[in-house]
Amino acid sequence: MLSTPATTAVQREPLTPLRIAVGVLCIPLLYGYGLSFGELLVWMVRHAERYVAFGIGAALALGLWVAGLRGRVRFWEAFEHEVTHALFSVLCLKPVRSLKATMEGGYLVHEGGNLAIRLAPYFFPTSVVLPVALKPIVAAPYVPYLDGLIGATFVFHLIGTVHETHRRQPDLVSTGLVLSGLIISVLHMVFLGAILTIVGYGYGGVGAYLGRAFVHLWRLVAG
Repeated sequence: MLSTPATTAVQREPLTPLRIAVGVLCIPLLYGYGLSFGELLVWMVRHAERYVAFGIGAALALGLWVAGLRGRVRFWEAFEHEVTHALFSVLCLKPVRSLKATMEGGYLVHEGGNLAIRLAPYFFPTSVVLPVALKPIVAAPYVPYLDGLIGATFVFHLIGTVHETHRRQPDLVSTGLVLSGLIISVLHMVFLGAILTIVGYGYGGVGAYLGRAFVHLWRLVAG
């Protein structure tokens, strides 16, 4: 599974009833989570003091990247990309045979495959998961430092996603650009919204954020 543009043409896999159903389901979810994510951003502005450390970490990471670090992180972008493929391969019970990452890209060899494995690096922020998972157990004096680390890895994930998500990316071409775009958009709002909620409110707010999308959909249907 290559994470760099292929040198030969990549064929789009045929549409199946499952893929069509996933694409159709994404349309209302895009509406619901779009509104929910927008509300979260407004809430963040109103409670900006809770995101100071996160913002400092994000700004430092972005500044280092602009200052010339961009070329040095290509390997880590490729590594995170392939590790995310591998993580979802394991979760889907598809054995991983080999993994390689270089400055030019990378690949993963595994048995079988599905939409989740193929698209995971474009929506799942693997680099952010560890610091977010540590948040409930870190002592209060160290929480700002952890939030700063979350902000830095958050930016790293966004930069990598922008760099890797393009119309020649084999993972996206084989899945179909429209279907890939719908899935990535919805799940990005799910995961990134959950992370931003955890930073500013804690894990207790994640359920409310995720459920808010369905409240918006109910209101749309109910009129």
